[in-house]
Amino acid sequence: MKKQSKQLRWLGDSLDAVMGFSDEAKRSVGHQLSMVQVGLDPLDWKPKTRKKDIDLAAGRYKALMKERNKK
Repeated sequence: MKKQSKQLRWLGDSLDAVMGFSDEAKRSVGHQLSMVQVGLDPLDWKPKTRKKDIDLAAGRYKALMKERNKK
């Protein structure tokens, strides 16, 4: 049975950033995102996150909430 895939929404410059990756890296990102969309864990994840990445995620979350509140 195939799992229902959740919608993926790109915020800020995240899609542009991924499009700047090599073809191999883009395929890997696509595969990992597909796994997450169906509720699976990505293959290479870490429980500890660098401050830079936390700040980036916080900024994207803030942008998401701002966009959501417009509706």
